[in-house]
Amino acid sequence: DWTRDESLYLQPYIQHLIQNYSAAFVQLAYAKHEANDYPTALKYMKVAAEISPRLEPPRQLLGYYYLDAGDTTAAVQHYEDLLKEKPGDDALSYRLAGVYERMGRYKAALDLIDPLYRKEPEAKDLSIMVFTLAARANLPDRARAYMQDWLKRHPDDAEGRQALEE
Repeated sequence: DWTRDESLYLQPYIQHLIQNYSAAFVQLAYAKHEANDYPTALKYMKVAAEISPRLEPPRQLLGYYYLDAGDTTAAVQHYEDLLKEKPGDDALSYRLAGVYERMGRYKAALDLIDPLYRKEPEAKDLSIMVFTLAARANLPDRARAYMQDWLKRHPDDAEGRQALEE
């Protein structure tokens, strides 16, 4: 068990050293993930999260590591739990949408990405994502509306125009 005992006072330099251990486990997780050793990558990322629960890489990526290791329930639960702590967090919503998309739950993913798109309608990646998710969710009218909205603002976008025609 790598969970820190918060009842003990630690000097700031000790806290920094502990965070370095967490960062080392994150690096191990990255290396194992890159080598497609998903169970070991997940194990190391979980250790990093236990050591430093507020460290961003484990918070942002642990759900994807669960998913890659085949645990879809834990992947979803990870992001849902974090969103309870930080409701409306765009990065966490985006990550959970990515999990849903990989699970084939396109409508659930779209429901999370649409508000992000509404905040940043000029973000081409979000525009493509809402269009694609709507199409995959079998919502052709909604997909068409997203692309038409984009093309009103970007009439010279040949890729967008081609996607709309398909």
